[in-house]
Amino acid sequence: MKQGIKHFFNIHNRFLILGHSEPDGDCVSSQLSLAHFLNRTGKSAVSYSTGPFDRPEISKFEAHFRHSIPPRLLKENTAAVIVDCATPERVGPLYTEIGQLPTLIIDHHQGGPAHDTLAFIDSRAPSTTWLIYRIITALGHSPDREEARYLLFGLCTDTGFFRHLDKESYNVFPLVSRLTRMGVTLKQVYHMMYGGRSLVQRKLLATLLLRAESFMNDNIIITCRFLTDTEPAESALRGSEELYNLLQTVEHNELIAYIRQETPAHCSVGLRSAKTYDVSLLARRFGGGGHKLAAGFSLDGTVAEVKKLVLRELELLLREKTPSA
Repeated sequence: MKQGIKHFFNIHNRFLILGHSEPDGDCVSSQLSLAHFLNRTGKSAVSYSTGPFDRPEISKFEAHFRHSIPPRLLKENTAAVIVDCATPERVGPLYTEIGQLPTLIIDHHQGGPAHDTLAFIDSRAPSTTWLIYRIITALGHSPDREEARYLLFGLCTDTGFFRHLDKESYNVFPLVSRLTRMGVTLKQVYHMMYGGRSLVQRKLLATLLLRAESFMNDNIIITCRFLTDTEPAESALRGSEELYNLLQTVEHNELIAYIRQETPAHCSVGLRSAKTYDVSLLARRFGGGGHKLAAGFSLDGTVAEVKKLVLRELELLLREKTPSA
C-alpha cells in the first residue's frame, strides 16, 4: 500500500464516505466498515449514498446513510473517500457536491481513475471490503466485531458466497478465519444475504425463471422484469444472485442478461458470465461497470429494444471474443 494512502488518513480529521449509485453489498459494507473504523479511532466519518437500496440484502442498511452533504461539512479539514467505484459518473450527484475536496478512491474493479488521482485499486482483490481490511491493518489496527460483520458480508456478497473464487484466491480463507474469530459467523452472513424474503418475491423469482429465453443452444439466457410484474414495494429482486445462480447451472450456459424495466423507456441490465467471458468490457461500453464475471449498465429504450441490443452484443461476444484467462 502506498505511504500516501496512510498519510491521507492521518492528516485529515473528517471524512465523507461515498459509493456508487444502485449500491450492492460490497459497496455499502465497504462504506460502513470504513466509517465505523474511522469514528472509533478518533476521526469523524459519515456514509453517503443516493441509493436506491432496493436489493433485499442491503435494504436494512439504508438508515445508516445520508443522501445529501451539508455545505458546512465541506470545510474543517474534510476529505472524501469513494469506495467500490473508480468512475465518478457512477457516484451520481453526490460527486458534484464534494467539489475540490481531497479524494481517495478505493476499488477492486478493472480500470481506474485518472493517473493523478490518489487511489488504492487492486483488480486481483476479491472485494472492496478486502481492501478496507488492508487499510485498517496498515493503520495499525484490527477490525472490531461490527467491522468484521460488514467486511465478511461484503466479501461474501461479491464472491457469490465464494462461488466466483478461482485458483488464485486461496488467500481469502485466512481472512474469513480472522473475521469469524471476531464473533460473526458464515451462517449469519448467509441469512443476511438470502433470508427474509417475502412470498411475493419468491413468486417473482419463479416468474423470471419461466420467462427466461435461450439463445445459441443455451449459451445465452435472457430474462426480463416489467414494471407490471409487482407492486413497487415488492420489486426488490433487483440484483437477485439467486436468479443468476439458478440460470448459471444450465448446461452449456456462458452468459446471462437480466433486463429490468425501470421506466417505460429506460432499463437496467445485469450481466453474468458463467465462466470466463469478460462482461465488464461490454458494461463499460454503455457507461456501466463491474467485474469480469458480473457487471451491469443502464440504457434508454423499451424492454424489447434493450433486449434486442443486448442479445446482439452477447452473440458478438461469443462469436468474436475468446474467453479471457
